[in-house]
Amino acid sequence: MTPEQFVQKWTNTELTERAASHEHFVQNERPTWLKLAHEKLDRGVLAAYAATDPQGHWCEDWAAVFTETGPGQPLPPNHPLTQQRAEVEKKILENLLRLNHERAGTQE
Repeated sequence: MTPEQFVQKWTNTELTERAASHEHFVQNERPTWLKLAHEKLDRGVLAAYAATDPQGHWCEDWAAVFTETGPGQPLPPNHPLTQQRAEVEKKILENLLRLNHERAGTQE
């Protein structure tokens, strides 16, 4: 669904903004443009970490495991990316925890 199609579909709805958002984003698949925008943002964040934290071996390609649902949202059961996503999430959390410990140590 393009942004124009989205606007056309939801302009004259009698639902509240919250109800319309819920119906669209929970009951329907996320639009391709939104998936791509989130992946681009995720890649940018990962690139920033890669540039400032070489020890973490950050990789922009990690963003691909979040494209389907977005970070923080579960994958459907038996999804082929489930194992890879778990590995990426583990790497990210380990890196963030290490960085937090390093930063806390320099502030003491």
